[in-house]
Amino acid sequence: MARGMALAIPLLAIWLGGALVGCRTLSRRAPCDDNIIAARELTQKGLEALQRGRWLEAEIKLVRAIEAWPMDPQTHQYYAEALWHRGARERAIAEMEQAVRLSGADATRTAQLGEMHLANGDITASLAACDEALRADRTSGRSWKLRGDILVRQEDLQGALDAYHHSLSCDDAAPEIRMEIAELYRHRGDPRRALSTLQRLADFYDLDEKPWRIDELEGLAYQALDRHDEAVEHFEAAAARGEPSGALLLAMAKSQLALGHWEHARYSAEQARERQPELAAAADRVLGQMAVARSQPQAGVHR
Repeated sequence: MARGMALAIPLLAIWLGGALVGCRTLSRRAPCDDNIIAARELTQKGLEALQRGRWLEAEIKLVRAIEAWPMDPQTHQYYAEALWHRGARERAIAEMEQAVRLSGADATRTAQLGEMHLANGDITASLAACDEALRADRTSGRSWKLRGDILVRQEDLQGALDAYHHSLSCDDAAPEIRMEIAELYRHRGDPRRALSTLQRLADFYDLDEKPWRIDELEGLAYQALDRHDEAVEHFEAAAARGEPSGALLLAMAKSQLALGHWEHARYSAEQARERQPELAAAADRVLGQMAVARSQPQAGVHR
């Protein structure tokens, strides 16, 4: 009996020791779980602040979330976005790099990092991120769009057009890509394709929600096709949706001049010069052409 008790006591001590270690382990895990829950709540609040445009509030919430649990890539991503909006671009890029590492080089986050590098003027870093994103997922429409944006910066318009079409094949419901494609067709001197692309793009929007830039680009395409009535119609629609730029007003003046709408052309040219003084020389040329055209009514309009 005494020997049995002697054996039992050490065994009991071992069991109790193991139980105590387990308790300590559990006691360490519980605060960790609490930290994760707190971090998720703070991250959600930070996201809500981001969506409302409250960048400083978002930053404060997200810093606290990272302090509570630094291993969530989404928190670092949102923090990077808050910093970016606050103008702290280098810190934002560092946080986005951390988000990419923690996510295992997720294609979407890697592409977003590449977009930040490109916006910051670092084409080499942007291209490296783009390549990494495409290695992770060749069907990432965002990554192909980034490739197109990079190629535009490198003045490879055909390569950019191919990349944008590839992006569109991955994500057909991406209106911003169609806008880029239309811009490229316009710069390449292909207004018919630009117009066709813009008309398909317009189908994504209700009439009262259509972005003014689509109408402006449609106006430019019609103008290049010498369809000035339709050009003026779209320029006016674009101007009615917001504060028109000097460039838009100058383009409208040119089509109004082509139609012989002298007073409208004069007003648009003068407004263009007032809005953007750097367009003064171009506006003066339109006004000069108008003066010549009005002095020779039988000779037609000189463009």
